[in-house]
Amino acid sequence: MHTQTIEQEPRLNQPEYEPQMFDLLASVDMARFDLHERGYITHETKQRILDEELTLIVEGVDRPHRTTFVLKDMDGELMYFDEGKWRPYISSMYNGLNVAESLADNDSRYEFQAQRAAQELKESYTMQGLMPGESMVVCRQYPKNIEQFHGKKILEDIGYQPDRQLGFISVATRQLDGNVVLISQSVDNSNEEAFLAVELAVENGVTNIDVLLNVYDEVLGVKLGKHCRAGRLPHQQHEDAWRLLQDNQQLAEYLYVEIERLAMSPMPRNELLDAKKRLTYGVWAAFKKRLDASVLGAADSQHALVRDNSYSPYIHEQLQREVLGAFEDASAKGEVLLACGGSIGGGIMDANANDVRDMIFGSDRRKERTEVMKCVHCPLCKRSGVDATIKYASDHKTITCSKCKQSKSYKR
Repeated sequence: MHTQTIEQEPRLNQPEYEPQMFDLLASVDMARFDLHERGYITHETKQRILDEELTLIVEGVDRPHRTTFVLKDMDGELMYFDEGKWRPYISSMYNGLNVAESLADNDSRYEFQAQRAAQELKESYTMQGLMPGESMVVCRQYPKNIEQFHGKKILEDIGYQPDRQLGFISVATRQLDGNVVLISQSVDNSNEEAFLAVELAVENGVTNIDVLLNVYDEVLGVKLGKHCRAGRLPHQQHEDAWRLLQDNQQLAEYLYVEIERLAMSPMPRNELLDAKKRLTYGVWAAFKKRLDASVLGAADSQHALVRDNSYSPYIHEQLQREVLGAFEDASAKGEVLLACGGSIGGGIMDANANDVRDMIFGSDRRKERTEVMKCVHCPLCKRSGVDATIKYASDHKTITCSKCKQSKSYKR
């Protein structure tokens, strides 16, 4: 089996129409494109939205995480889904290079990011050239030298995590069907000697992600004099954040439903960006709070919700309250979401409580209006995959199932 070791930084995966380091509206725009062109959001678009949004959230919690994504092969070219069709994966790397070069042009301290993006573009061609059964290994170290020269702030601004010194080990493998499976594992306490040991193992033909992670942990453990797991010390939490978030499907579905609502909203783009910031921050805070509660052994009605992953407008309302409460708690503590490409914090803390509620629950929440929630579970007729019409009045709302036509009213 052919192997190759590569060093790179977190991917700058940006939409083609507007190069940005941290485009929080990319998911909203993908949903808007489908709604405009087709009148509904395709399965492929929904999956990409969830993949990118949930990856951002798990990167922002203090847990290790392992993600697995598939790049589809079409006539020998690797593709990803965007704006209603499959597009060349390599084109996204060119977009990333443009973003990084623009950043470096405005601030020379980010020249390292442009260099990394250029290297990453070359690596995408290598990935495209893999034959069935071949693999390549990518080692992404935390840039300690940049922190030493320029400080932590510039790294935090583009999503690096100085406190964790987060790095990654990734393995891309061409399958027999031509698709490429990309597995990426986070490692804390990025260490040059440990990464060198991983590279040596790769040179000896090792490409199994679990074996490579063990190599990293063994070398780092000897250096620190403590047992390590994914680069984390014994007193730190070791559960995989991606798996834990998959176990919280209601929270993930809530995030998607709210992104769909934003995609249908006529609000100006600056307000839309504020709303998306607060949505992402709130869901991240809620997930983090759930993790903390599980560690402390806490259990309340909100966390019991996780055990039933059916989705309905009634569950959605409970999740809204949970997300709002978590938002308020996290913002009061000044917590910042750091993830690949950027951060959410700072100005988001300045919003007053009513503005935050409007951004999370929707603006003009007391005015009469009608909304439709698609593909939900009706607790009255017990059918799944139905649409629910929600009519809001000043002091109550009425939810009607499209199948059984039954309604139920709730005070607002």
